[in-house]
Amino acid sequence: MGTSSTTKASLAAAALLLLLSLAAAADMSIVSYGERSEEETRRMYAEWMARHGKAYNAIGEEEQRYQVFKDNLRYIDAHNAAADAGVHSFRLGLNRFADLTNEEYRAAYLGVRTKPTRERKVSSRYNAGDSDALPDSVDWRAKGAVAEVKDQGSCGKHPSTPASPGFCRNIIFIHALHKNAKVVTIDSYEDVTPNSEKSLQKAVANQPISVAIEAGGRAFQLYSSGIFSGTCGTALDHGVTAVGYGSENGNDYWIVKNSWGKSWGESGYVRMERNIKASSGKCGIAVEPSYPVKKGENPPNPGPTPPSPTRRPPSATATTPARRAPPAAASTSTASTASPGAAARSRAPPAATITTAAALMSTRSAMSSREPASW
Repeated sequence: MGTSSTTKASLAAAALLLLLSLAAAADMSIVSYGERSEEETRRMYAEWMARHGKAYNAIGEEEQRYQVFKDNLRYIDAHNAAADAGVHSFRLGLNRFADLTNEEYRAAYLGVRTKPTRERKVSSRYNAGDSDALPDSVDWRAKGAVAEVKDQGSCGKHPSTPASPGFCRNIIFIHALHKNAKVVTIDSYEDVTPNSEKSLQKAVANQPISVAIEAGGRAFQLYSSGIFSGTCGTALDHGVTAVGYGSENGNDYWIVKNSWGKSWGESGYVRMERNIKASSGKCGIAVEPSYPVKKGENPPNPGPTPPSPTRRPPSATATTPARRAPPAAASTSTASTASPGAAARSRAPPAATITTAAALMSTRSAMSSREPASW
């Protein structure tokens, strides 16, 4: 009896020791994965600076940024080693934010929300019922409803502004149709039922949807690829756009368009966990979804841009050049005879020029509330 108890105790101790040894080995593998020589790290830093066009002018700033870069590299290596072991479903990389501390990143690229500043307009349009049959996957990029990813700077930084989180509202959207430019204005917006990923899925199945998320985590800052499952809450500080959803190896995800250029994430996009236990969704994605509404008439079509005037060649039979009035005299005459209204009109750019400038801000928009906007 005593021998049997002693044997069991010995086996239990041996098993415990084995588990501790395996855990230590796994931990050491992650640490060793992130250890790089100083020479290799500095070479990577130089390559990263060249790739992202980084240049530091202040005395000592390049070395200071290198120390931040090196610390982020350690974090990236440790995370990716864990991802290789199956702990994470996404990977990190040396993106454009690799020389920023997390505090600097949040201050420069994210907004701080203190209280709601706009009226909620929750619509039942996309309320999801148990009997709703929704597509297994949707990707509005493949349908031409999503504009090219660009670095929009602070656009989307403050989701608490009157604009819906994923786009800058009150901007004139331009739909390029052949050679004519059609001006489309967004009249209003509606909110998807909050805290319901099912309703958000139904909405995204019909059109791209503006959403706000908490993007302040270090893992989100350095995200590179995969289905983001990192730690985050619902302190909404960044506006993005849900442009689709799908599943990979049994893991559901949202396709989210960001506004930090193509060098961040998966060519400017991030796939985020979908159908999680929290009703708010990953990083609060289901808290404040909204979409634009088109009700009224569009502004008049300015028409195609007129052709540039061509200069007439000099006559072959002319023997003497035409006399021109002195520039000063011409200028004085014009200034004295032109009315203030005419002068103001002469300084205003033509309508076609305004339309072309607006087209640089956005392309394609919905012609009605049933058509997906270009995001």
